[in-house]
Amino acid sequence: GELGREEAGYRQSVWWATLVHFAAPIVDRSALVDWVDARVSVPPHPVVASSAEIVRYAYDGRSVVPVTLASAPLAAVAEGAPDGAHA
Repeated sequence: GELGREEAGYRQSVWWATLVHFAAPIVDRSALVDWVDARVSVPPHPVVASSAEIVRYAYDGRSVVPVTLASAPLAAVAEGAPDGAHA
């Protein structure tokens, strides 16, 4: 649709991921699409984090737990920085 066309020719070295976990089957798929569509213009919220991790999930015999594959510290951004982010 419209959103897909925006990225049709996009080929840069940028990676991003979105994790969505549904705890039950989606009963009303149209409502989910409407919910996402209504939030497509919501501005991002600042994220405060000291590190980033790449994880996979594994069952430990009791529950599903994250297993860190790689981790890296994030540079601190001074409070009041122009982009509004801070550490």
